[in-house]
Amino acid sequence: MGWNANDVTLSGLTGNRLTDTLLRSRQDAAIADFLLYFRNRRSRIRPYLSVGTGFVRIEADRATGASLFKETQSWPLRVAVGIDLMAKNGWGVRYSFSETISGNPFSARLDPPGPRKLANFQNLVGVVKYFGR
Repeated sequence: MGWNANDVTLSGLTGNRLTDTLLRSRQDAAIADFLLYFRNRRSRIRPYLSVGTGFVRIEADRATGASLFKETQSWPLRVAVGIDLMAKNGWGVRYSFSETISGNPFSARLDPPGPRKLANFQNLVGVVKYFGR
């Protein structure tokens, strides 16, 4: 599960003028991943690949309080690569790099519409504990 809140600035050209629109956006996500390890559980170095999908909800308001759009929902695709580096007693460190691609609700409000989907990149480092090794 994830939660993300960001200030977003949309910049555009209107005639000869450059305009900026400041937005406040919020993204809620619940995504389930499947992991494929490339070494067995006894290995101290375990690289993996994961893929998953779930649910993403995005809402945005102009900084002035006017609503840009209430909310949109999409089914994203998340792909990640990572590695577990194990120490003794089943404890270790996990590093993961992931990209989540989802629908782009901002695009429809641009003229011309943006051609890309939203891409969210994450680098994560954490502690991992294996049970029953």
